[in-house]
Amino acid sequence: QNDTNCCTVISASIIFDKDYKKIHSYFAENGRKNGKGLSWYEYKKLIKNLAKKYGFKVCTYRLIPSIYSWSWKSKENESLCFVNSRTGLTVNNFSDYLPKGNYLLGVKNHVLAVKNNIVHDWTVDKKKPITEIIKVESNEKVKEYNFSKFDFSKF
Repeated sequence: QNDTNCCTVISASIIFDKDYKKIHSYFAENGRKNGKGLSWYEYKKLIKNLAKKYGFKVCTYRLIPSIYSWSWKSKENESLCFVNSRTGLTVNNFSDYLPKGNYLLGVKNHVLAVKNNIVHDWTVDKKKPITEIIKVESNEKVKEYNFSKFDFSKF
């Protein structure tokens, strides 16, 4: 694509399982220039729009200090995990702290995708502190089984 600094596009393409060119076009239509990254604020806005478009739910978390630890919390004050220091959660140890799932993780000047707790990025073994978290979940409902149609009286 003759593009650099495109981690925002790559991570969105991976997390939503969509073609890179399609996501690249969407980001370009929404202000991203080739060779330039996006602010976390701009990126979050595009991710929320893509999630809505493709049937996903996103929840953002921020790091909040408490008396003895640090907590990653949502706007609704739900805790995702606790760590001992501001820089305690890193790319190479996140799976020790975060519930299994799909995430977009922000580190200094970079973002990466995690699907089923597998990092899809060159930072996979790095001790880069995580500064931002977006949890991404599919809106597809698991089929509920209705057993009332079966006659269990014969057993």
